[in-house]
Amino acid sequence: AMTMGDRIGVVNQGELIQVGTPHEIYNRPLNTFVASFVGTPAINLLDVQVDLARGVAHDGGLSFALEDATRERLAALLPPDGKVCLGIRPENVTLVGDGGMPGTIYGAENHGAEIITVVEAGGHRLRATVPAKTPTALNQPVQIAFAQDKLHFFHPGSGRNLSPPPSP
Repeated sequence: AMTMGDRIGVVNQGELIQVGTPHEIYNRPLNTFVASFVGTPAINLLDVQVDLARGVAHDGGLSFALEDATRERLAALLPPDGKVCLGIRPENVTLVGDGGMPGTIYGAENHGAEIITVVEAGGHRLRATVPAKTPTALNQPVQIAFAQDKLHFFHPGSGRNLSPPPSP
């Protein structure tokens, strides 16, 4: 049986942008507006340059290697100039022991079961949701990594989602 909450619509200035289940809208947002509208804390968005040949995404301050599956996904949809707006939800940003992008803890908000941290990395402040037992001292050096199967790639101009991640 359908209930009221089965499908929702996201409206921007009177225009219906996307209709779907809460799960679809959260995991497959049509554009950056929808992606930013759903989810707490908000999605991290950053403009990056993708170099498929070298298998990296970077923006001058931040740089990370692309996994093979991510490169394959991007190969089909990357704009000719290689510029995309990268979206990554805070629960898909992890603190790693090594091999990640260097940063420092800028802030931490304890929510009991989890801590919402803000990590300063490469000139960005990225939100990451980490387990409550994670040490999060201010200015503590950390390394972060992205769950690449959860990355969103948006067109930097229009904000349109170039490739919603596959449904889980």
